[in-house]
Amino acid sequence: MASLGVLLWRSETANADEIARFARRAEAAGIDEIWVPETWVRDAAIQLALAAQATERIRLGSGILNIYGRSPGLLAQSAAELDVLSGGRFDLGLGVSGPTVIEDWHSQPFERPLTRTRETIAALRMAFAGERVNLEGRTLRMKNFKLRRRPLQEPLPIYLAANGPENTRLAGELADGWLPHFIPLSRMRDSLAPLAEGAARAGRKVSEIDVAPYIFCGVDADLDRARDQVRPGLSFYIGAMGDYYHAQLT
Repeated sequence: MASLGVLLWRSETANADEIARFARRAEAAGIDEIWVPETWVRDAAIQLALAAQATERIRLGSGILNIYGRSPGLLAQSAAELDVLSGGRFDLGLGVSGPTVIEDWHSQPFERPLTRTRETIAALRMAFAGERVNLEGRTLRMKNFKLRRRPLQEPLPIYLAANGPENTRLAGELADGWLPHFIPLSRMRDSLAPLAEGAARAGRKVSEIDVAPYIFCGVDADLDRARDQVRPGLSFYIGAMGDYYHAQLT
């Protein structure tokens, strides 16, 4: 069944009251979910906590938390707490981001992103299930980690932001939802193929995976003014986030 979410985007100057008001208005308008991104200005978990306290029905998702800037233990704690605060309405959106963000902003080596994603999701699944996490992986090592405050949802949904074929296959194999970003509509059908391959690898149908693409939208009776509304966001990703998105859109 189709649903509609909205992204709390460009919230650099929004204060706590404005974030809460935005969340309440989205809920009152019948929006199904609020997604909150995390770049380098605002902490997504704090904004999600504010939205959780201001609402009763609407779902809340991180779109996204990167898996290098936070340890698996911190990701598990933040996700569990947000799920409890929201009464079981939280979706954990994860992604690897890219070298510019991870190496230049978070001072972490951008190494083995597929392995890091697989091992992070494995650690989170164990933690959310109440298990003690002991993991000796190629990118992660954890010993005797256990959540004392588990999420309400069983299981807590994990969404994976993925665009390349290998990462999209991983989403199909391991995630509850897929967050494609900046994939042109003309290429969307082809992009679903690796998702289906990953789902088959895990013995499930691709229809079991929630596909939640980000769609830039400008609303105005004047088409040029509507386009002007989305140009800043598009320009940022094309010009400031390495060459990946530029190549994807050409």
